Amino acid sequence: DRLVASGFLDTQRDVFYLTFPEVLGYAGGCADAKVFREIVAARRAQFDAYAEMPPLPERFETRGGVPVNAEAAPSATEEAPAGCLSGIGCCRGTVRGKVRVIRDLSKAADVTGCILVAERTDPGWGPLFPLAKGVLVERGSVLSHAAILTRELGSPCVVGVKGLLAAVKDGEAVAYAVKSSTIGFGGPLSLMVGVLKDGTVFNTSVLTCNETPGLGAKCQEVASHFRTQFQGFGTDKSLKVTKDGGDVDAITASTITSRAYALAVSNAVALVKWLSGQADGVDSSTGATAPAEGETVVEEKKGEE
Repeated sequence: DRLVASGFLDTQRDVFYLTFPEVLGYAGGCADAKVFREIVAARRAQFDAYAEMPPLPERFETRGGVPVNAEAAPSATEEAPAGCLSGIGCCRGTVRGKVRVIRDLSKAADVTGCILVAERTDPGWGPLFPLAKGVLVERGSVLSHAAILTRELGSPCVVGVKGLLAAVKDGEAVAYAVKSSTIGFGGPLSLMVGVLKDGTVFNTSVLTCNETPGLGAKCQEVASHFRTQFQGFGTDKSLKVTKDGGDVDAITASTITSRAYALAVSNAVALVKWLSGQADGVDSSTGATAPAEGETVVEEKKGEE
């Protein structure tokens, strides 16, 4: 306030463009405050120029002195499958909610019960984290602010999600994790199915399996072709086994298990379409109706494996 009142600064916030020694020098009577306006103007112009620079790559290596003659080169990064967003999981968990995209912390909206989405975070974002169900951040690593704080809070968090802000809109659902159950050859078969908002299958995992060892039980093998073929399975394909005119390759000698697995995935996709307002909840390929709850249960008549 004294600097503004004396005419050495235009506003109180201009003090943030001065260094600590410069401010202490003024307080101690050994600094020329008459040049403070010029210093503030020069540094403000420098910071404004930073805002016009293209964004740095997600990962980069620097060479040379900082900040003079420094070079930044992109580091190798893994690319996510087409149509998918991928990042670094920092705190495990499953939540469901609308995303709240915040680009400017000073204009942050209420994130209570939402999934917080941001380009990057710092300690100033801390008060928002306990209110959000989960956190998605475009930039960051396992040692970034968002990763550390969400681990302390136990909130699900994924950082380093390339293209996040360009892909999501405020208030929409990003993806769904659906528990879907059917009846296989040996009994109940329950899956967790990850489905993107456009109906594309992201991945599947087996929760409960009573199928025959060496035959239908192969559906639990994560790296098998049967399991991996569902990753990125689009709505342009039919979630039926090829024997029934679909696009799913069945496990050898395990048609019933394969049908049950494909049906569970199909029901999950139908539910997501219904929740997203893309369909009435009825799967046109199977006739299954997706209930309002987060689980689909459809029985199939048992027969020979």
